This record gives sequence, C-alpha cells and structure tokens, in this order.
Amino acid sequence: MGKQPKKQRTEKNGFAAESIFVTDPVLLPKVRAFLRARVLKPDLRRWIQRAASFGHLAIGSVYIILGTVAFAATFVAGVRAVGFHGALRRLLESHAGAVFLVAIGLGLMADGVWQGLRAAFNTDMTDPGLRGYLDRGNWMVSGLIHLGLGLVAIKLAIGIGQKSNESELKRWTQFIMPMEFGGWLIVGAGIVAIIVGIAFIRRSMKGDIDRWLDLTLLTQPYRLLVISLGRFGTAARGAVFIVGGALFVLAAVHVNPQEAHGLGGTLRIIESQHFGKLLLACVALGFIAYGIFELACARYRRIRIPPDNG
Repeated sequence: MGKQPKKQRTEKNGFAAESIFVTDPVLLPKVRAFLRARVLKPDLRRWIQRAASFGHLAIGSVYIILGTVAFAATFVAGVRAVGFHGALRRLLESHAGAVFLVAIGLGLMADGVWQGLRAAFNTDMTDPGLRGYLDRGNWMVSGLIHLGLGLVAIKLAIGIGQKSNESELKRWTQFIMPMEFGGWLIVGAGIVAIIVGIAFIRRSMKGDIDRWLDLTLLTQPYRLLVISLGRFGTAARGAVFIVGGALFVLAAVHVNPQEAHGLGGTLRIIESQHFGKLLLACVALGFIAYGIFELACARYRRIRIPPDNG
C-alpha cells in the first residue's frame, strides 16, 4: 500500500484539529463547526459577502479605467497606455479623484482578504485534484496583488508618492539577473506568465470564465451578453499575459533588464507593432469588457463563507 499523506496538527484555543492544508481540500466537519461557532458568525458572514461584492466593484472600476486610457491612447495625441498604477494616478487627476481612490483602495483590499479566505478555506469547494490547487493558488496570488494595489491607491489618495510599477519591475529584474541562475528565474517567471495567458485564452474559448456566477435571474439575451463580455475580457487578459511573459524571456536571453515590462510597458510594446493601434484598441476594449463583467459579478456571483453543509 502507498504511504498515506502526513497530516499536520494545529492547536487553537485548546481545539485540536487536522490542518486544512491536506490532500482533501474540503474542511473537516469539526473545523467547519468550529469556524461557524467561533469565527464566522452570521453577522460576520454578511459583512464578508458585502466585502467580496465591493471587491468586484473595485476591480471592475480599475479595469474600465485601464481600458479607457489604453483606448484613448490609440487616437489621442499625448495619451499613452498605462498599467494599474498609472490608471490609479489618472483617477486621482479627476474631480473628487481622491475619494474614488480611497473607495477603490478599500474595495481592492477587501477583495484581497476575501481571496485569502477563499483560498485557505476552499469556500467554493473546488476540485480536490490539481485544478483545485491551481485555483486556490491563483486566488491567493490575486489576493496579495489586490491588497498591494489597494494600499497603493490609498497612499496616492493621501499624497504619499509611489514609484511606478514599471521602474520597480526593471529594478528587481536588474537585481536578480546577475545572480547565479538569476536568468533562469526570469525565464521561469516569463514561462509562468505565458502559461497563465494560455490558460485564460483556453477558458475564454470554453466559456469557463467563472464557475460561481449565477445568472439565472437574467433573461437569455442579458445572460449571453455578460458571458460574452467575460470571455472577451478574459481573452484580452490572456493575450497580454503571453506578450508580457515573452518579454521577460527575451530580457533574460538578451541579458537586458530594460526589455522586461510590466502591464503598461507591455501595452505600449503592443502599440508599437505593425497594426499596433488596432491591436491595442482590441485589448483596451477587452479590458473594458472585463471591467463590466466584474461589475456583474458583484451582483450575481455566489459568495460562500464557508459551505454550511457537506
């Protein structure tokens, strides 16, 4: 017989429980009961559900701003495509921009906390196999990114200067590249980004954009519209991941940190290609579509905290 996975033990307030990070990703009954009784009380559940929905609103808003600026860059002189930090700075320049930035920052941080809970407790009861672990890893990484972006938004709103994501990325690439196996680390990061991009495009083609979205309350035309927006937006994100990953690989091959680009730089590289403005316009519209899809998720996505049965 094969070896059984070794289970970890944790102690909390005298409560001995098997670790939730074992082969079976569904919380053990005793742990679920403990969380329901001691931690996730009904009032707290409602607040977490509202925070998760608020997070979708913030993410959607950021993507709409990002896509709008990128689309304007295709036909307005002096406007250039930017990344997430640049989009937040653009928002700050608008009327009442600081207020909007604080709201978006809080929403992004709320989503970061929600994604962490979602990954740690497998609230969506994803598959116990490889796909389940990849989903949960993706949620955790997304949560950390959104927490960081939320902090940047709030710092910008209160006047604390922030270095651009593009310059920070080049600085870190320049720091890692001379290390032993540093070039391979950068190549690995690029390959991971390419794989993520391919996965996004594959999900878009299959229509697997959000397995927890419940559109039964919508009529068929509106349901198709929301799904189409999600598929288009997911494909656009996938294309940008692939290009950005390829730029990382080229930076390592050419031993040139300046060839590594964040989101804003990747969009500008796309624009500089043959028919680049048309390509950038398609990506920009995809970002706007994804933003609208996230707004729909704020209303129609099922938020489970954690499963009450099973």
